Amino acid sequence: MQWLVDIGYVQPERLPPRRTRVVHADASVVPDAFAGRVPEFAARAIREGLRKGPVLVQVASPGYAPVAVCAECGELARCTACAGPIGFRSAGRAACRWCGEQGAGWRCRHCGGRGLEQRGMGSQRTAEQFERQFTGARVVLSDGEHPHERIDSRPALVVATRGAEPIAAGGYRAVVLLDAERLLGIESLRAGEDCMRWWQNAAALAAPDGVCVVASGGGPVVRAFVTGRIEEWLRDELRDRHALRYPPAVRVASVTGGPAEVDRALGALRGPGGAELAGVDVLGPVPVLRRDVPPGLVRAIVRFDYAHGAEVAKRLRGALVADAAGASSRAAGRRPGRARPEALRLRFDDRGVFDGHLGA
Repeated sequence: MQWLVDIGYVQPERLPPRRTRVVHADASVVPDAFAGRVPEFAARAIREGLRKGPVLVQVASPGYAPVAVCAECGELARCTACAGPIGFRSAGRAACRWCGEQGAGWRCRHCGGRGLEQRGMGSQRTAEQFERQFTGARVVLSDGEHPHERIDSRPALVVATRGAEPIAAGGYRAVVLLDAERLLGIESLRAGEDCMRWWQNAAALAAPDGVCVVASGGGPVVRAFVTGRIEEWLRDELRDRHALRYPPAVRVASVTGGPAEVDRALGALRGPGGAELAGVDVLGPVPVLRRDVPPGLVRAIVRFDYAHGAEVAKRLRGALVADAAGASSRAAGRRPGRARPEALRLRFDDRGVFDGHLGA
């Protein structure tokens, strides 16, 4: 949206709405050193808020514990089916966070160990600890499996994952944001802007005289959120995106398939002499290293200026049609409805094309 403001497509709000007061608990304290789930400053804000009404605590992950490690060597536990991270959906129930494969029978690929240990705290485990830490408080859990759209104005400690925060009658007396460092560490190009949106949305649920407490974390994104200098951070981020040719400075398309299929598609983007079109560059292709996709596939990322969007789309779609037509003529005896693993796949403006979990 800041990019649209900068190019004059939309106008900025001249009378921005009131912003919830934001304070930082202590950016210098290591989160694991806290006595319990939150630092004392944030715990005090929770207790004070509960005297007047509901308090919201936003956490990073649903479930019981987001990460499982080998009990023998401490190596991160990976799913044997898709190589995704294993976590605990509930106490003693481990499963892959990508494909849902159960963790029973898991074995460490490094040391051969079979035991799993919990790391980190999800929404359920946090709610359990808060029931012990804040004795007598009504604890409400709101996540994908336990959704709540609204709560009343009675005192309650609401533990919610991002995007699942219920609306409180009259607003929350305090909003506490946990796991900032974990959210900022997500392997995604948009981690910073996503965090800013998640935190702003949560802070906006506070009562007019409520307060938002950032329990931990530091760096440019946290500093911009706490101080309210968000537009300045957005402009710096946009400047870096332009320098590195990342969205929204450019558009992107991902091209996935067999090596020959991807090479033919990329060839459609070249002009006379094999040179790529002006304003277009290609990253890759590189192997797709994921267990949930057939082996041997590769992927390339095509970056292009907005002015060349129609031409790039036309050429890549032409390659897709040619690939499908050629496959039909070569595989007349193939069973109907059975797609070729190496068939060409195109995705334009894929939001997660640079995310680390895609494994290319």
